[in-house]
Amino acid sequence: MAFGTRVRFKSVQAARLAALFAWVAAGEGDRLAAMSTLRNAPALPPRGGERGVMRLLAALCRWQPAPGDPEARVRPVSAVLDEASRALRPGSRVLLAVDPWRLDEAAIDRMVALHRHHDLILALLADPLELEPPPRGRLPISDGGRTLWLDAGSMAVREAWQRELSGRVRALTARLRRAGLAAGLVSPAEDVVEALAGLLHGRPREGRA
Repeated sequence: MAFGTRVRFKSVQAARLAALFAWVAAGEGDRLAAMSTLRNAPALPPRGGERGVMRLLAALCRWQPAPGDPEARVRPVSAVLDEASRALRPGSRVLLAVDPWRLDEAAIDRMVALHRHHDLILALLADPLELEPPPRGRLPISDGGRTLWLDAGSMAVREAWQRELSGRVRALTARLRRAGLAAGLVSPAEDVVEALAGLLHGRPREGRA
C-alpha cells in the first residue's frame, strides 16, 4: 500500500476513505471500530460520537506504512477478517479498504462469509499504473535506494503489462462482484468523496484517475 504514481500513496487514499466513512457513520449515530493488517496494531473497540471519530483518525495516522517496510510487519487479510467476524455484531456496516494484490483465496472466502451477515463495502486500491500501461519510452522506477529502467515502448512489454497487472485486477473485481460483493476499484488520484459515494450506492467503479 506504500505505493503511488499519481498524487498520493494507496495507503493514504485508503485512510482518506476510512476517515470520510467514519464521519458519515458517526453522523448516522453508528459506533466506530477499526482493524489493521499491521502486526502489533491493536483493534479499536466500538465507540460513538466525535470522540470515536477522532480516535479512529489518530489510528489511521499510526497505521500508515512506510516504503520498504518488511512483509513480516503485515498479517494476512484473512486473519483480520476472522478477527472481524468474531468481534462484529450481525448487521454491521463494514468498509474494507485493501490492496487487491493481497487478496488470496482464503481472504476471498472470508469476505464472502462476512458478507452473509454484514453490509460489506469493498474498496480495492489500484494505482493508475496498475490498470493501464505507462506512456511509451524508458521510465525510471525507484524504491528510494535503487533505480531500474523500464522499456515501456516494447509491444511485448505492454501486452504483458495488460495481462499480468490490469487483467488480473479487473478479473478479480469481476469475480468479487459475481459473488455478490459491493466491490469497486479506487484510484489514489481520484476525489475521495466521489469514490465513497459510488461505493456506498453500489455503483460499479473502475478506479478513474
